[in-house]
Amino acid sequence: MIAFMGYLEDDYGNLWLSTNNGLSKFNPQTNEFKNYDVHDGCKDYNARAYYKSAVSGEMFFGGGNGFNAFHPDSVKDNPHIPPVVITALARYNTDEVAGKPIAETGISEKPEIVLSYKDNIFAFEFAALNYRNTFKNQYAYKLEGFNDNWIQLGTKRDVTFTNLDPGDYTLRVKGSNNDGVWNEEGASLKITITPPWWRTRWAYAIYALLVMAGVFATDRIQRRRLIKKERERAEAERKDLELKKAAELKTAYERLTEAHQNLKATQQQLVTQQKLASLGQLTAGIAHEIKNPLNFVNNFAVLSVDLMKELREEIEKRRAKSEGRD
Repeated sequence: MIAFMGYLEDDYGNLWLSTNNGLSKFNPQTNEFKNYDVHDGCKDYNARAYYKSAVSGEMFFGGGNGFNAFHPDSVKDNPHIPPVVITALARYNTDEVAGKPIAETGISEKPEIVLSYKDNIFAFEFAALNYRNTFKNQYAYKLEGFNDNWIQLGTKRDVTFTNLDPGDYTLRVKGSNNDGVWNEEGASLKITITPPWWRTRWAYAIYALLVMAGVFATDRIQRRRLIKKERERAEAERKDLELKKAAELKTAYERLTEAHQNLKATQQQLVTQQKLASLGQLTAGIAHEIKNPLNFVNNFAVLSVDLMKELREEIEKRRAKSEGRD
């Protein structure tokens, strides 16, 4: 736990704070801290063990192992912009022995590298070439094609990627020296992850051809189905038409048969009527032929009746005369 021991203010308004873990410089205008520890020659300090010379402005901070004396103007940050290099690459290929990385040699001299989709885990190491308090060097990275934002790593100088999709990426790394002076250009490495054969351009071309062939085959099959369907529909319509015509012909035949029967009946009636007419004429002729004898008989009968009546009257008269004589 860090304990505050005391502070002094320099001529620029900066506060120099002594602690049990070194010395810190605080700028109230920017709210920035700059820490100096045992690696900078600053050890643990005691409470109230501090002094500033009113003449020279020199500061003194004391502790159990002595004291530090310095002028704030003499404390300069490291201005060195460190070169940044990618120093190592380890691949964890799933086809290899589990847990055993495959080291890539000469990675710092390569502008690009090609990896397989089987390298689903790989790690990079990098370094900022600053040799003053190197453990304070800071790092940041971004992987273009995956993320476009800088990711701060602090003093951690390695990064691991897992299960990246096949494609093209650019790893960019930047670093700072122990005093936070950054090399903004940093180092970069193009990374190409090759896809499996079924995701290559040739495979996609084959897929496209297969799709086109499938579309063509489907179109042909669909056309055949449509043609077959049209033929079946035409055949069904033809059969319906034939059935309709057959029904119409049957109806017409039935009507014709009925008309023929009616005609035959009419003809029979005409023949019968002709026969009856002939019979009537024959009967009329016969009647005419027998009319005269019949009339003679009738007239003779009437005459006979009249004669009989006259005869009877004559007989009555003679009887009456005969009775009168008596």
